[in-house]
Amino acid sequence: MAAAGRPLTASGWDLAGYEGCAAFLRMIAAGVPSSRLIEQDGLLALLSPASPERSLYNSVLYEDPRLLEAAYLDLASAYDDAGIRAWTVWAPEGDRASLALLESRGHAFDGAPRMMGLDLASFEPPEPACEVIRGFGWDRLAILNDAAYGYDEGTHRAAVGDLPPPGSAVFGARWEDEDATALLTVDVGSDCSVMLVATDPRARGKRLASTVLATALSEARERGLRSSSLQASAAGAGLYARLGYEDLGAVTLQERRVAA
Repeated sequence: MAAAGRPLTASGWDLAGYEGCAAFLRMIAAGVPSSRLIEQDGLLALLSPASPERSLYNSVLYEDPRLLEAAYLDLASAYDDAGIRAWTVWAPEGDRASLALLESRGHAFDGAPRMMGLDLASFEPPEPACEVIRGFGWDRLAILNDAAYGYDEGTHRAAVGDLPPPGSAVFGARWEDEDATALLTVDVGSDCSVMLVATDPRARGKRLASTVLATALSEARERGLRSSSLQASAAGAGLYARLGYEDLGAVTLQERRVAA
């Protein structure tokens, strides 16, 4: 069991976090016509030829290390056949056997986001630092993700498609008359999965993202959800910890990239 009694998969994923990531991959598959899923019981892979160089949008998730090992060669062939030059496997840091397998197949470390979880019953929202906009808009979220992560405008939209997923909500805020921060929440069972958090570099350090997220979490609790999960970058982990999220360990990104 993980912190706060949250269940784990056999590979070491926080189960709610795994299901939230799986919902993210299914969201892309539904919104981008050229993409497709490879799905087995306990393993999910997204192939997105619209983003052949962006491994995040060509991700593999697995619940059991044996499933990954058994499916690996077929997965590698499928990505090669689709013309995808970069894909990644999300491997929990404690799954040493899978990390060794991936290294032997040419994968390289590409980050270690932290799995984080929150009990909504105990959540106490901080004093707001800005006005929060509900229904902020899918287009505006996409533009902010490009700005926050240094991509050309339109990159994110090409990767995730034109429409937000069912059961989702986009929250955001403005600063000095400009769109400043936004995020997406998706209800996955009784869990509020938080995705695509982005703040324009010019608006960082003003507690905007924490205010927006606090509003989203309060509304999730009002809907009857019991928990929240997310995968935090090193830069974002402190923000989430201050809101009460518990660190549940790292899940490493193991990328295989083929030269163009």
